[in-house]
Amino acid sequence: MPLISKERLIIFTRYPETGTTKTRLIPLLGAEGAAKIQRKMTEHTLSRMMGLTASNDLTIEIRYDGGNEELMKQWLGSEFEYVLQGDGDIGYRMQRAFEDAFKSGAAAVVIIGTDIPDLTAVDITKAFAVLKQKKMVLGPAKDGGYYLIGLQKNAFSPAVGDLFAGIKWGEHDVLKKTLNISKQLGLNYSLLKEMDDVDRPEDIFIWERSQVLGHGDVTPMSISVIIPAINEAHNIAEPSQQQIFDITNGNMATAVFDASGHKGALESGPAYMAHGGRFILVGLSKGELTYHHPSLHAKEMTLMCSRNATKEDFEHVISVLDQFPTDSFVTHSVPFTKMIENFDSWLKPETGVMKATVSFN
Repeated sequence: MPLISKERLIIFTRYPETGTTKTRLIPLLGAEGAAKIQRKMTEHTLSRMMGLTASNDLTIEIRYDGGNEELMKQWLGSEFEYVLQGDGDIGYRMQRAFEDAFKSGAAAVVIIGTDIPDLTAVDITKAFAVLKQKKMVLGPAKDGGYYLIGLQKNAFSPAVGDLFAGIKWGEHDVLKKTLNISKQLGLNYSLLKEMDDVDRPEDIFIWERSQVLGHGDVTPMSISVIIPAINEAHNIAEPSQQQIFDITNGNMATAVFDASGHKGALESGPAYMAHGGRFILVGLSKGELTYHHPSLHAKEMTLMCSRNATKEDFEHVISVLDQFPTDSFVTHSVPFTKMIENFDSWLKPETGVMKATVSFN
């Protein structure tokens, strides 16, 4: 009968099937690109954890979604234990993973995902060291969630299921709510260092940074561009196209986003783009757009129109609006009685207008 390891590291991941994984990254990377980065990040995470089993009484278990056990073994090898995540939200799936691991004899269990490129075996070792003193350990993510959770067996009970109940996963206060619940349950805990996760298009630089810094196979760095719109371009010290040219050594941007809906910005986008790049239109223009077709064709570019925002995305944006420094974007403000006499000047770039507001007092 095989010996039961006292420590178990459970890695949550998804089989990298095109179109079903990392869907929030599809507007930037395409369906195949999103599946590819899911594959790479999982392999990256596993490669960093392999040394743990050689020097510790530890078992690595992979909890997967999508695919099947045979496909997972073909992809990642047969030296790991594979368990299907099963039904329910991520909270219920984590609770079930803890229950199964403790029933099998584990004394301490740590769960991680595969979207934290900077996570190392040293961090996992620290997490298990914490669990020799504390009942729970958490790794805070910079987006307000957590990238790691660990529990002692003697701390786990049916009541601990409350840690995963009533949480709206993906929101900015997941960690805060979890800590509040843990205090109510009497679970003492420690926090590891805060880290970035890769979930949205604006997070992709985190993965690229980890690769460039030597945390895996080095891949070419991608540059994304947000196009200045209307009068905001007037306030940029140098022509922005030249800046992108200099930053990329003439390669230009692999992805260009426009969220303004402004005709001038929309039509200027391809000028920033690298060969084979993507132009993602989030903003909506109600009129016609004109492009020089030979220039687009020569770049073999991809044009994408995206409204890929979920209900959770909108709720997150609304929740942080009061933290956004809107005043720094308001360059002109007048009372309603002065609006007409000032309006024409707001249309002139030389006045430095970014945003103008009218107050009704």
